[in-house]
Amino acid sequence: MEDTMPKAWSKKDERQYEHHKDSELDTRTVAELRNRARTLRIPGRSRMARRQLIAAIRRQGG
Repeated sequence: MEDTMPKAWSKKDERQYEHHKDSELDTRTVAELRNRARTLRIPGRSRMARRQLIAAIRRQGG
């Protein structure tokens, strides 16, 4: 019987996914980043610049 389950991701697949996930933040507007930061309950988000928001979101794993 043929195995119908998908193969586990290779390490390369994992790295590519992480890169894609991270690059998605770079295309978001400040308003979208602030909404995401609010969801993650990041303090001080309203005073943060775009790059600071991205860094804070990445630190939270979001």
